[in-house]
Amino acid sequence: MYYDMTSDEKKRIELAAFSGLSVDPLGYVDFAVVLFYITTLLIGLIANIYIWFNRHYAPLKAKNIPLMTGIYFHCIFFFLGDVTLCGLVHVRGPVFGNCILMLVWFRSMLGNFSLGALLTIRSYKFYCVFCRNKPMQGYRRTLPYLVYILIIAIVGIISTLVPRRMTMVFLDSIEFCSVNENLVTTYCTMLWAVWVAYTAMMWLLRNVRSSFNEFKEMAVSLSLLILCTVSNQALLYMVPHLPASLYWRVVLVTIDQLTANYMWWLVMFKPLYNCLFYRNTYLEEWQQKMTDDGFQLVVLTESHHGHIDEPDFVWVSSGQNGMITDDCKSRRSVSIMPDYARRKSEPYISAPNIIEDSAGYVFQHDIR
Repeated sequence: MYYDMTSDEKKRIELAAFSGLSVDPLGYVDFAVVLFYITTLLIGLIANIYIWFNRHYAPLKAKNIPLMTGIYFHCIFFFLGDVTLCGLVHVRGPVFGNCILMLVWFRSMLGNFSLGALLTIRSYKFYCVFCRNKPMQGYRRTLPYLVYILIIAIVGIISTLVPRRMTMVFLDSIEFCSVNENLVTTYCTMLWAVWVAYTAMMWLLRNVRSSFNEFKEMAVSLSLLILCTVSNQALLYMVPHLPASLYWRVVLVTIDQLTANYMWWLVMFKPLYNCLFYRNTYLEEWQQKMTDDGFQLVVLTESHHGHIDEPDFVWVSSGQNGMITDDCKSRRSVSIMPDYARRKSEPYISAPNIIEDSAGYVFQHDIR
């Protein structure tokens, strides 16, 4: 079997020993760890499918389902790159043996950096909508994604084209991807920049009303992400042949994958669980909480541009000055119900002061 002590595995260990390196063979501990996280990702896939089938459920809608689905798929890329870096699979062949593909693109660009970038973009959207009362359209919608794509494209292409001695080399005889410390420093610096931006967004969102306040969740996630980054940076510096040690490769994969998967479940678990087991009760409680926070329901029957495919309802601030947060100064009220999964069968009412933005939020301007 794949994790048995085969003749090839014995030869790999002997070659490593000849070079003065003691290698723990791949075995069933590695298999158990890989199987556990594959199972975790499969549960996440089932959860995402269920969420899309229930995308009209208001508490799920409010979490930005497309963006959270994107975060889930980046967790898959991160996992594939992580098991390659840590050597929990045989690093050979055109896929796992391609260190640039698995470590530069899957683990780094499409993995941990993308996870951090999308979490920061999500918090930036919240900041624009809930604090600044600005619609997520035009440059506010596209610029964060363009910057994100541009960064991963530039860094990924440069890392692919420069000489291998400056990034990583594949040690064919012992099936290791040996990573240059300068590359570790560069990628960790990118992650620290993302965490600084995420911290700033978390602080700016601290006064969002309780219906949509995620300050505690963001603080927990930021703490875990910083811990994960510090662990990666320390281990990759101090244990240059990390895949050789069963202990260290399991430790690093566990830190990485628990953090990555926890980020998704931290945001989606509560509305998902309640949609599954307490659908109507939780929806009523959620609506009541929004009402208590000063939001009111606005029912629509016809969009401002005559299309039927429009939101069936939106929530808008009903306070005296239409504020979403305690310290915002705008005199507009903003809906917090996203519109990307709208029903077509509902009746609609014409609302002349409703302006829909391309990100799925609807603004009701205060005309006083």
